Amino acid sequence: MTIHISELIPERTRIDFSAENDGSLVFELRSRDEITPTDHARINAYRNEIAKIADQIAKTENADEIARANERLHEIFGDILRLIFVEIDESVLKSLGTGTRQKIVQYWINELRASPNPNGRANQN
Repeated sequence: MTIHISELIPERTRIDFSAENDGSLVFELRSRDEITPTDHARINAYRNEIAKIADQIAKTENADEIARANERLHEIFGDILRLIFVEIDESVLKSLGTGTRQKIVQYWINELRASPNPNGRANQN
């Protein structure tokens, strides 16, 4: 019996970053099955940090503190993208603004929530 790898690993979502939509800059997001428990723990830690930063921003009017918090959010979303993409070109990552990074992360989280859990447990993302 021969099993094809596609039977074991679900199809990956692909995101096209090419200017002309010609597929020249396509990167794949990891599926649920490809994320390790360590990756999940890191992502959850980042999500907790994001919540704390958002709370700090809401409580301050200090422009310097807000700017530092926004810089940290930018870094965090970049770190998460490095975990969830199979691979991504650093120049593409650097070109993404914080809002775009956040939208990609949220899309990926929503995709995980919607996908069936192979272990039969409720999705915890």
